[in-house]
Amino acid sequence: MKRFFITLLTGILFSPLISTANPEGTWVELSPTPIKRTESSSALVGDKIYLLGGFTPNGISNKVDVWDPESGTWSRIIPLPRGLHHTTASVVDGKLYVIGGFDSGTWRSVDVNYEYDPKIHRWTAKAPMPTARGALAAGVVDGKIHLVGGAHRKFFNLVNTPCP
Repeated sequence: MKRFFITLLTGILFSPLISTANPEGTWVELSPTPIKRTESSSALVGDKIYLLGGFTPNGISNKVDVWDPESGTWSRIIPLPRGLHHTTASVVDGKLYVIGGFDSGTWRSVDVNYEYDPKIHRWTAKAPMPTARGALAAGVVDGKIHLVGGAHRKFFNLVNTPCP
């Protein structure tokens, strides 16, 4: 209880400093993505943002578009090995990992694990997940990707992943 009150008091004392530390900014419209899409995944690799897969007006996409904030331009790289939506995208040691997702409009979950190496511009299939699922969450802790939750059917029967 003592720790709670110390934390609360610290928050009250420092909140004026925090609120003025980041003044209000403005939104700026940048160039749109090359294709309209939803349910895609994204990740920051180095200084570039990778936008992967998702639903497009033409169906499920395997396209990978890369935003370079320095030049303000989009480029397209080698596509995902298959069209996917509701995947995760994580980065470990400069390599991009796309794990899980759905590969059809009928929400068929997949157990895929793809690694993209931007130095050699190649996708490599890695060990699949033990449970096929999409719409899951991923986080990188100490260089390891941890996957949590997700669904294995359209109606989102959750799959739980125990934490060690």
